[in-house]
Amino acid sequence: MHHQGFAFALFPVAVNTVLLLVIATAVNNLTGRRYPHVPRSAPQVAGTERPASERLGMQTDDIQAAMARLDQGLDILPDDVVALMRNAEAHALDRQLGQLRVDAVMARDVMVVLEFETVYRVRLIMNQHHVKAVPVVDSDRKVVGIITIYDLFRLGLANLDPASKVMSHPAATINAAAPVASLVALMTAQGLRHIPVVDDTDRLVGIVTRTELIAVLNQALVSSRGMQSDV
Repeated sequence: MHHQGFAFALFPVAVNTVLLLVIATAVNNLTGRRYPHVPRSAPQVAGTERPASERLGMQTDDIQAAMARLDQGLDILPDDVVALMRNAEAHALDRQLGQLRVDAVMARDVMVVLEFETVYRVRLIMNQHHVKAVPVVDSDRKVVGIITIYDLFRLGLANLDPASKVMSHPAATINAAAPVASLVALMTAQGLRHIPVVDDTDRLVGIVTRTELIAVLNQALVSSRGMQSDV
């Protein structure tokens, strides 16, 4: 009973600590950095040694050693603990941000162009409204592509070329009612900086930028720290 009471006392602290690490990892991934920040090691000629990120990360042996120190007599395999923690990482962010929807963080005043409008029009919008991405829509305001400032520099098209020639398509979109946690997964998985937001009829209703999303995650990180200090 003594060991069980000790475990229950530590459980809230452990959950909050894992949650804090998950949110911090999401912020770092969105900024193009990986957490933890481990210096790059020199390449191994033989290629037999694991990368530093793997060698320094939490391994099954670490879990086994920690369980031995606790000596709680629990009938749990180290692999089970690792699987549990990995599964917890996938759900921790959703638990923290589960009530927050995409439409709460999106910009609603979105400048758009039609497929036949010119690259000149796109440049004009970017310059006048200080945006780095412009969704391309059809006559029903359904997203058919997206043009970023990087597309313009990369292709260097003439001002009279149509938007359809420079846009990236199909563009990744997300539903306005989706949880922010799924937005984090989409941005980090595909390395996106801008994602158009659509309604249930696939019509454009907003756009989310990586900058805005990072601000939201930072706020969640601050809240998690406060929650951890209260335990």
